[in-house]
Amino acid sequence: MRLKQKNNQGMVLLLALLILATILVTSLTVGSVVLRQLKVTTSTDRGIVAYYAAESGLEQGLYLWRQEGQKGSALQVTSANPVALAASRSSWWRDGQETESAYAATLKQNQTVQLDLFDPALSLDSQTKAQSIKIGWDATSSACPGQGSEWLEVSWSNWGGAGSALDVQRRFINHSQIVSSPGQTVIININNASQPSLVNYRLRLKALYADICNLTLTAYRGTGGEGEVYNLPARLTITATGQLLDTQQALSVTVPQFAPQLGLFDYTIFSQCSVLKGNLTENCP
Repeated sequence: MRLKQKNNQGMVLLLALLILATILVTSLTVGSVVLRQLKVTTSTDRGIVAYYAAESGLEQGLYLWRQEGQKGSALQVTSANPVALAASRSSWWRDGQETESAYAATLKQNQTVQLDLFDPALSLDSQTKAQSIKIGWDATSSACPGQGSEWLEVSWSNWGGAGSALDVQRRFINHSQIVSSPGQTVIININNASQPSLVNYRLRLKALYADICNLTLTAYRGTGGEGEVYNLPARLTITATGQLLDTQQALSVTVPQFAPQLGLFDYTIFSQCSVLKGNLTENCP
């Protein structure tokens, strides 16, 4: 009696196909992961180059504005005609604006901020005036340290031109006033009704006793927070965009045209001559 032998060739072929399929799936998975990592690495490298390209456009714009007196409109570089950086094969363009419709920031305890209200590009007779300001901050945020004990010192000065003294006034705003005010904002009239010829000069804010979170300030041409919004002058907002191939990075900064005065003192000495120590003398015109 003969025993029939089984033909296993079909099983071997099926096993070989399964092994090949497993190898193929594993190879595709590993290749996809490697390719994805290469794309991320390449995009990161391009992003770094684009970032520094945007930074170079930002720094050049600040130099042209502060050192050479170029206006915000003259600082514009369109994306249709960007500045090329041959060394890195990147490019940048930017947008510049010399006024700010509202100021927003978080002030740390004892931090002082100065806002210029006088436009140095205009003569005294050509200055526009802000009659009032509206101030508010987030008085309900539990994430703000010392919430409930914060005070804001607001001081403003008006000026009548060369030879005249600054008219400085001050007001303090506390947490309770913000919470109880409509819209959680306080309105301050900064015009001098008895001397309407004076023009706005500077505004200073100082956080007392605690941080002031999400502070906002808007100036108005009318009293009582009414009328058109008064754009804060001498504050430049520059947005620069750098690009390398298909990767872009954008940077934005808002800065005053002049360095702020130290908030430690409540007075400033003005002199048409150099202030010299010792027995040195100087002929003063």
